[in-house]
Amino acid sequence: MNREENEAVPVPNELKPKPAKWLALAIAVTATAIGTILLSRLGNLIFDTIVEWLGKPILLQLGLVLLCSLGYCIYLIVSANNRKLEYKRALYWANEDKTPFCPHCFENDKKRLHLTWKAYPEPDKQSQVEWWICYSCDYDFVAWHSKDFGKFLKKARIR
Repeated sequence: MNREENEAVPVPNELKPKPAKWLALAIAVTATAIGTILLSRLGNLIFDTIVEWLGKPILLQLGLVLLCSLGYCIYLIVSANNRKLEYKRALYWANEDKTPFCPHCFENDKKRLHLTWKAYPEPDKQSQVEWWICYSCDYDFVAWHSKDFGKFLKKARIR
């Protein structure tokens, strides 16, 4: 089956980026900020109504759950940044992560930036060649399957 030149190649599910783990923290902080603004604008009316509906013990439990979930989100962010990276095939990999980190950014700037998978331009070699791109430092990493990756600076990449 031949692919046309301009036809997009589907990205395998294991190579698609996962949602950012800081998203839960951002949602929790946003919800807290909105709640704080509403309470400060509308005064004690809303708070008194909530206390009347739920009662003080349940309201305290909800506050405790909110604080615990916020703490857990912070834990996820800190633990994600402290994962040990393993150097395999000239790229850095984290446990149970199918997407490698850019070795150039990690070694020079101590940044943990995921690479982006790209389909190889020659359709007959797509199953044999792996190609990862870092849009931060503009390096491409290309390798035959199970071989070490080579590092190439792409000055005029078409995005």
